[in-house]
Amino acid sequence: MKYLLSLPLILITLLGVLFWSSCDKQTCENVLCNGNNTVCFQGQCVCAAGFEGPNCDTYSFEKFVGNYQVSENCENTLQGNTNNQYNMFISSGGNISTVVINSFLGFGSVEATIIGNEIFIASQNLGATTVQGFGEFLVNQRQIRLEYSFSRGSEYAECTAIMTKI
Repeated sequence: MKYLLSLPLILITLLGVLFWSSCDKQTCENVLCNGNNTVCFQGQCVCAAGFEGPNCDTYSFEKFVGNYQVSENCENTLQGNTNNQYNMFISSGGNISTVVINSFLGFGSVEATIIGNEIFIASQNLGATTVQGFGEFLVNQRQIRLEYSFSRGSEYAECTAIMTKI
């Protein structure tokens, strides 16, 4: 009877040892990445942060730069649901990981961080308006889907915008 109770424990231990020993333990000790803007990650050469492409020679932010037609839908505490359309322009920021969104909300500029195809707007002030949000560049559609919120005094809104590159 004692042996029957310990048998499952022995099997679980053996399976754990087999699983652990089969884990990929690749390191970067002996890996030399020859290209510019490449780094070793888990034994593989990959593009460094802020770069992409087959040769890691394209800045990730470049696909975001340009003119956009914005279709915005907001749920607003003071105005209810609102739908707006306007143009905006995204320009390069102060480093390889940032862009500036001009005419954000139709009137101001905010800085955003780019990581691959994602865009992040940290909480910041646009005059008396506080904004924050995140989104994704949809490469095949040449669009950014952006979700953000803003507050201004007692007004608060949550918005979704589809920004189509023109």
